[in-house]
Amino acid sequence: MIKGINLIPAEIQANWKRRKVRAVFYTAAAIYILLLGALYYNIHSGVVAKRIKLANLEERKLSIELQGAQYQSLTATIAGINNNERDLKKRLDLASGLTRDRVLWSTVLKRMSNDLPNGIWLKSITTSDAPSKAGAGAGDKQVRLLGSGITPGSVSDLIFTLENSGYFSNVQLAYTQKKELEAGTVYDFEVITRLKRGVEGIYGW
Repeated sequence: MIKGINLIPAEIQANWKRRKVRAVFYTAAAIYILLLGALYYNIHSGVVAKRIKLANLEERKLSIELQGAQYQSLTATIAGINNNERDLKKRLDLASGLTRDRVLWSTVLKRMSNDLPNGIWLKSITTSDAPSKAGAGAGDKQVRLLGSGITPGSVSDLIFTLENSGYFSNVQLAYTQKKELEAGTVYDFEVITRLKRGVEGIYGW
């Protein structure tokens, strides 16, 4: 078998080889650069996405912190309102306790002066806490009336008036005593009774 004779000069053949190698090198370099570009793009896109996600998280964190601050402020405001309400209730309870058993004597005395029978005059009216007994409420007021009447009937009229005034209960004549004066005869008396509860205008409720 006869080999073909290559008549191309060796220098030209060397140039061709160099061109082929150079082309392969350039092609490899281009592919490498494209791969690096794609890799950079992917990494850059991931970083951008992470930054966007981080920014969203930071914004959400700030929103939650703001809501937390508003919640704490609202909680403090509610606590302050509750404290003020408790303080006001305590003051009202104290004021109510101070006035609950206060007798409004202006009302009682005005009614008694209007209804006082003829022939009766009062010398003194004193009050005290009524002794506890069955059927009596705690804090009831006992009233002691000292006075004089021109007849025994006038004293009886006073007891009848007190019993029907609506202000008193358990009206009792403690004693009556005849007394001679220069101007005539009088009957000193002592009446013990209780102020009724639940009657409007008597106690400071």
